[in-house]
Amino acid sequence: MSMQNTHCRVCGLDQLVPPRDERDVPSWSVCECCGSEAGYEDQSLEIIRNRRKGWLDNGAIWFHPKSKPDDWDLDAQLQNIPEEFR
Repeated sequence: MSMQNTHCRVCGLDQLVPPRDERDVPSWSVCECCGSEAGYEDQSLEIIRNRRKGWLDNGAIWFHPKSKPDDWDLDAQLQNIPEEFR
């Protein structure tokens, strides 16, 4: 079994749990950073890109602000988005 990518497809935050399993079944987890729900807001590349654009256009505000690291680097995090979802 290959290693699953655990980064949010919208914002790149490491979720520790893959957004979808090897059978493409969603985890239904909600990203602490952008608030996107795996299985709902990652159904297509168009939805992912629109969600990301909206989040960035609104200031990339954390969904759970208390989870935001003091040394958070948006640009570095965005680099973690899996290539196929950019």
